[in-house]
Amino acid sequence: MIREAGERSRERLGVERIDLYYAHVPDQTGVLLEEQVAAFGELVADGTAGLLGLSNHWAWQVERERALAAAAGSARVDVLQYHHPYLRLSLLHLSEPTRLRRISYAVFCLKKKKKTNNTGQ
Repeated sequence: MIREAGERSRERLGVERIDLYYAHVPDQTGVLLEEQVAAFGELVADGTAGLLGLSNHWAWQVERERALAAAAGSARVDVLQYHHPYLRLSLLHLSEPTRLRRISYAVFCLKKKKKTNNTGQ
């Protein structure tokens, strides 16, 4: 499923390689993490993806994925995207020794400006 999704994304984008390919949420379908790591690693090995990223994963999930990838000799996650409230020491320690790149995001709600009539009211 990961292979097919990667290929569809690449084709939809009209590129030969996806520079940064994210898993946006932890798998909820029951696929073993070892299988997921292998599938993402294959995308990098065959040139479909350049870097791998995780978004909305807990620190322990990132650590587990990286350990499995290292043990298998597979491509590891290079980028961690997290919602800014997740910025805690548990995530900060991941980037220093592992050179894991971090990208923070925040959801902003912008209120539409009320339209006024011709009189400015």
